[in-house]
Amino acid sequence: MKAAVSFIAIFAGMMLLIPLIAMGGRQAAEPVAAAGQSTVGQAAASDAKTFRIIDSVTGKAENIDMADYVCGVVAHEEPATFETEALKAQAVAAFTFSISRGYENKAVSSAGAAAVAADNVTLVSTAAKGCKIFISLDDSKATWGGTLDAGWEKIRDAVASVADKIMVYDGKPIAAVFCSMSSGTTESSKDVWGTDLPYLTEVPSIGDTLVSSFESTVTLTQQNFRDTVTAKYPKASFSAPPSQWISSVSRSKAGGVITASLCEVTLRGTDIRSLFGLRSTNFQLAYKNAAFTFTVKGYGHGVGLSQHGSDYLARQGETWDEILKWYYRGVQIVDYKWA
Repeated sequence: MKAAVSFIAIFAGMMLLIPLIAMGGRQAAEPVAAAGQSTVGQAAASDAKTFRIIDSVTGKAENIDMADYVCGVVAHEEPATFETEALKAQAVAAFTFSISRGYENKAVSSAGAAAVAADNVTLVSTAAKGCKIFISLDDSKATWGGTLDAGWEKIRDAVASVADKIMVYDGKPIAAVFCSMSSGTTESSKDVWGTDLPYLTEVPSIGDTLVSSFESTVTLTQQNFRDTVTAKYPKASFSAPPSQWISSVSRSKAGGVITASLCEVTLRGTDIRSLFGLRSTNFQLAYKNAAFTFTVKGYGHGVGLSQHGSDYLARQGETWDEILKWYYRGVQIVDYKWA
């Protein structure tokens, strides 16, 4: 394994990237395949099939082989015990997302402008100028334990079998976001981020409901609840009875909270999720014995491919491309043509 694989990609910044997708680069001309062709491509740097890593602390840069990069994403995002077809689907989603960032940021300098802020390093693709956040390989091993070493070959084989495959919609690489598990139905990008992408809409994901950690709870005392809200929103009002501190809840078709009034402050569901450290925006709130309890379904933003749902579909015999076309509606799967 190359030294560059000491970094493993993590898509924790995805929720930050979606608004950028909506705003950046969409009006620029996009190089796409001619009619009847099954490839999508763009100009690349001299090192074909590589991404460039810029350390935001030292400023040093290095190239990483694209296959190693995708293996790193898959290794960090999913356990090797997942079905092979699910690992393949994750690999294509990861590669597609990276390439889509390049298309959206074509006007951005390859020196790293518009990169998402990260604690350690920022990825800038020499071919696609994509942006990602990285953690160390050791941290990934700490997440999955010995299964990362034991399943590395399984992951590499899965990635190799779908090399250069990419999802497109209307000839352009899609923003192939993904989450750990939905609430039983995936969310639309419009409801979560306000960005209406036709391939990111609600689809059933029954496998998520079968995961042992599908439902979680967060409990706070009345005082802790009040202190948490006040620290972030000092103008919040607590004049109503505590059982009415959250009201006027607007929900998506999938059940996630789009907006709600929190102590007379109108917030998006994503804001409330972040404020109280909830696993998703699909929550119910109960007040009893001077304490608040959030009951939460799913884990993550809920948009796009569900990793646990994907594994469930793979165990039912679905192939990687069938899984992707289930979660990303109306897409085509083509070969990415490296310059």
